[in-house]
Amino acid sequence: MNTRSPRPVHGLILAAGASTRMGQPKALLRWGGVPLVAGLALRLLDAGLASVTVVVGAHPAVAEAVPAPAQVAFAARWAEGMRASLRAGLTACAPGDVLLTHVDRPVVAPETLAALLAAPGEGAVVPTYLGAPGHPVRLPAALRPRLMAPDDAPLRTLLTAPHHLAVPDPGVVLNLNAPADWQAFLARWPADDTARSGAAAGGR
Repeated sequence: MNTRSPRPVHGLILAAGASTRMGQPKALLRWGGVPLVAGLALRLLDAGLASVTVVVGAHPAVAEAVPAPAQVAFAARWAEGMRASLRAGLTACAPGDVLLTHVDRPVVAPETLAALLAAPGEGAVVPTYLGAPGHPVRLPAALRPRLMAPDDAPLRTLLTAPHHLAVPDPGVVLNLNAPADWQAFLARWPADDTARSGAAAGGR
């Protein structure tokens, strides 16, 4: 599905963490024959975003799994937390809105991406499933200077009156942290053709 927004929207995938609880890099877990980071990047590219950037940190090998034409940004200060990784990613992104997500949320539906890209207004857009907020979050270009500030304020505290977009997509609230989460994910979401489609694209 290729949906264009009236103004440029750039995809940003945070994949810089150490994956301590999982015991191995979450970005490199394989689903549908490809690493999670590859499958998610391809989903965003297929949705029609102007560009896709993957932020890598603790595990540099993740960069090798990022499919072209997505680009890689290295977060040298990844250990300082999510905001440090976000700043590295925003620095690499061209001007415009940003669709922000995490590599451990790999199954957002194409219809959800289309709805986020088509959402009206100038503010942030947060998808919700059964009332619970999730990702990807659409961040307006006007918020980028605040997000670049050198602090560690949680993202949710920086979103002023975001538009909550209800979607019938449990993938927006998925969060893979530990091996038990991964096993439950595999049981609930058998690998699909969308994930497998990235196998031919390869990495870098």
